[in-house]
Amino acid sequence: MNADIQEPLEITEDNQKDPTIISSTSIDITFLVVSGLRKTLTFQLTDRISSIKKFVFENWPKEFEIPPENLNQIRLLYLGKFLDDDTTLKDSKFSSNNTIIHLIVRPYTTFKEDKKKTEDAPKCTCIIL
Repeated sequence: MNADIQEPLEITEDNQKDPTIISSTSIDITFLVVSGLRKTLTFQLTDRISSIKKFVFENWPKEFEIPPENLNQIRLLYLGKFLDDDTTLKDSKFSSNNTIIHLIVRPYTTFKEDKKKTEDAPKCTCIIL
């Protein structure tokens, strides 16, 4: 278990890797947000999804939209499926070294707001005779 995530390398034109070659220890991940902006970072294959989400949350790119209020708002989507926090990048079986993952920020709602919405919702009762 690799609990400590290593500092990812930012990809530039000088150090850009060939996307057809899969490294045995690392992978380039391009995070894509709803606005269409992208940010590419390199992570170790042994890193867990939860560690990657934590790193992205703590180092939120300035060019992205408004940062999330807490870590639980961040969701990572790959090929139509949300990535599980407990899995590693290696377990996710990405198809190439340069993988695009959708970075989704869920709106933050509190439990009280959710409870109030259900309390205010119209209710009816049915009597079956």
